[in-house]
Amino acid sequence: MSKEFYNYLAQRTVDFFQSTLIQEGEKYILNFNDENEVHSFYEALDNLLQIKADIKREYSIIDDDKYDTLGLTTKGNVCVFVVPELNITQAYMTRLRNTIKANWAMLIVACNSIDSISRGTESLSKEGLPFCRTQLVSDIKEKIESSSLDTASKHILLHDLESMNNARYMDSYSITDYSDIIKAIANEKINISDFQSFQLFYDGDLHSLLFNDEKDIDNRIGDNSKLYKQIDDVVRFGDPEHDLAKDFSEDFIKHIIDNHSKQECWSDGITYEEVKKSQRKKEKGEKPLIIGKIYVNADGSPLKENVHYFVKHEAEKGAKANNLHILIFNKAAYSEFEIIVEFSDTIKVNTHTSLDSQNATSNTTGKKLIITQHHKGISINRVDLKCTERNNSNFKFSYCIIDCDASWFKDVSTLYLIEA
Repeated sequence: MSKEFYNYLAQRTVDFFQSTLIQEGEKYILNFNDENEVHSFYEALDNLLQIKADIKREYSIIDDDKYDTLGLTTKGNVCVFVVPELNITQAYMTRLRNTIKANWAMLIVACNSIDSISRGTESLSKEGLPFCRTQLVSDIKEKIESSSLDTASKHILLHDLESMNNARYMDSYSITDYSDIIKAIANEKINISDFQSFQLFYDGDLHSLLFNDEKDIDNRIGDNSKLYKQIDDVVRFGDPEHDLAKDFSEDFIKHIIDNHSKQECWSDGITYEEVKKSQRKKEKGEKPLIIGKIYVNADGSPLKENVHYFVKHEAEKGAKANNLHILIFNKAAYSEFEIIVEFSDTIKVNTHTSLDSQNATSNTTGKKLIITQHHKGISINRVDLKCTERNNSNFKFSYCIIDCDASWFKDVSTLYLIEA
């Protein structure tokens, strides 16, 4: 969390106690997530009170131990002393809670508050108090609108604020949810690295829309946010390679997977324009490849389909229609086989892998995939072909070479599958 954020919290806390009639003996509590946050808030409050020396007070208790902490005067001249949950036990915090001098009130700044500490206190996040969600959102919205940020940046922050508000996760609401927005307001700009914090891809062209209707800016930010969250959900809970394939190009998905595998944020270095380009590339794409003829040669001599080999598609349509099963009969005991797959168009950018890399090779040339298999005894293999520049052009060719006559398998020529 940024220094600017804790400065904002400190100022809002002081403003509340300076404008509210506090009664003697009242106890308030402000909860954070951990001791670092407690320390940062207390430090920001201390720095602010050094500037506002006229309201700063110090509070001390001397009994078995001496305890010193900050205090500040309030509208009704009741002083509030601040008890941060730092370097003291919860038992001692409870003791401090029960030890309030005359004309003093208390603010506990906690991160692990238990009943014995919070009992009898009023949370500053309660409805009507300075850090209740409604008041906090209203104040932040006013600060965004009155800031010197450019129009596009204001719309980014307002979108993020509205998104959090619409999420309605009141049970898990924390004042620290708004730290990135406060930081941007204080710095009067949104840096490139800040876009991830707002679940957006960096959009360098957003400012060029300033001369159009502001609705155009909101629509662009909304689309950016929708795309970011779509991909983020898949990266966290799904399978990017499979789940993103229908909407984005293969090279873009690879970029995401590579980032994630390096323990980086998956969106590092990815811009909104790149995401849209990937979508357009996927939508446009080149026409899918279609399998034409399949030829098989044995020791340089051509074999006849349905006589010396069978070819079966795994399915009539859909992705599995690109999975082929080739059963080759080797009654003549040939040792070198060549399987040639002809396609409807030139095979461009592609990858092809063979499970049996010791006895088989594969390569592409023009419109053909050529598989060469050294055979002895029985051969089972599969070659996968992925054409990254085309839609729906991933293929699997499973084949088996067995030393027998085709007549042995005549009755199952359309019923078999090869598991390689």
